[in-house]
Amino acid sequence: MKRIGVAASKIAKDNYWLYYFYVILISLMLSLLLFLVVGMVVIFAIAVLTYVATELMGYDFAEKRNTIVTICMATLTVVILLFNVFSILCNINFSKESDKKVEN
Repeated sequence: MKRIGVAASKIAKDNYWLYYFYVILISLMLSLLLFLVVGMVVIFAIAVLTYVATELMGYDFAEKRNTIVTICMATLTVVILLFNVFSILCNINFSKESDKKVEN
């Protein structure tokens, strides 16, 4: 996750607003990639499970498949959301105005 900040700082070149923009953009793109790859793996695993249950064991799995896919994708969405928020918070530093010293 620290690599996101390194990549964003090389692209932004000492511009804080561009750095923050690129941190959010890179982490969103990474989250989308993870969601698509893991989602395809989950769908493939459920398809294999449906085949095994229907053809080999004689159990009709079709009614339960939609519920299982919905629960798996909702859980995956929450996990990816937490990963995305954590990666953004690791790379963006919030500083308070009171921490800065004002000289008169």
